[in-house]
Amino acid sequence: MNPPGKIKTPRFLTYLGFYLALMLPSLGVAQLSVPEFFGDHMVLQRDRPIHIWGSAPHGSSISVQLGSDTSQAIADFSHYWQVTLPARPAGGPHQLRISGAGSTLVFDYVMMGEVWLCAGQSNMERPLKVSDNGYAVAATANYPNVRYFKVPRRLSTQPVTDIPGGQWWVCTPIRAENFSGVAFYFARDLHQSLGVPIGIIDISWGSTGIDTWISAEGLQVFPPQEVRADHPDNTDTLNANDRPSLIYNGMVHPFKGLQMQGVVWYQGESDASSPHYYRNKQIKLIDDWRKQWCIGEFAFLVAQLANFRSLPTQP
Repeated sequence: MNPPGKIKTPRFLTYLGFYLALMLPSLGVAQLSVPEFFGDHMVLQRDRPIHIWGSAPHGSSISVQLGSDTSQAIADFSHYWQVTLPARPAGGPHQLRISGAGSTLVFDYVMMGEVWLCAGQSNMERPLKVSDNGYAVAATANYPNVRYFKVPRRLSTQPVTDIPGGQWWVCTPIRAENFSGVAFYFARDLHQSLGVPIGIIDISWGSTGIDTWISAEGLQVFPPQEVRADHPDNTDTLNANDRPSLIYNGMVHPFKGLQMQGVVWYQGESDASSPHYYRNKQIKLIDDWRKQWCIGEFAFLVAQLANFRSLPTQP
């Protein structure tokens, strides 16, 4: 008989609790997955080691195959796994096959070429169809080896690891109309010059200041009064300039570690009234992204803005 005030736990419940404690880390992720920018028609960076990553139940054995190259990994306690495949020259198409945790993901028509991230505010966001002669240019835009991924708008107060929605588009007249005009001309001319596939990742948002594009870590070097936060206490519907790092967290950070040739940056009008701050911020943005990516110094091309309004006469 149990002493007063004490209840004896049946032995099978003790064993069940122990079993669940061991299994809980694997219950948080039910299946194999990768970020949504790994998909059909994607372009991977040529001539550099290829990083592929995702999530799966803890302890799952993951096998990744690209063409004839294969690599394995084990999902860790946080469910994360990553493999590195050997560098490949420009070409394709290839099939990317990822297997593990009882399922297989297959992505077709994958090309090796140059990957460029095109980022900025409205000048980068402006679609080809509303640019000068845009519809006529789009009508002849048959470039099957130019691929385009438009990152959906997303703000986050913390860094995220995936992009909800979005897909790779092959450059056809109908699709090209909605490409970023700047990104289209850049990709078309680069493709014609180099003769290799070009993959564009478009991360753009009009009327945004530079502070929302830099990570929280990167902004630590600036005093608080030099960091833009229009509504820092807003907890309802966020706007891009309400707090620093919102676009970086929600739209840039998911691509961290993806091999690429470089960045095309077209932004600045929203910071035109503070050129003395902007110069240092732009330098920091470049340094910050290179540091976050951990793939060495990639190219960073900056679109030079024309004169914008007049200089303020009052501080």
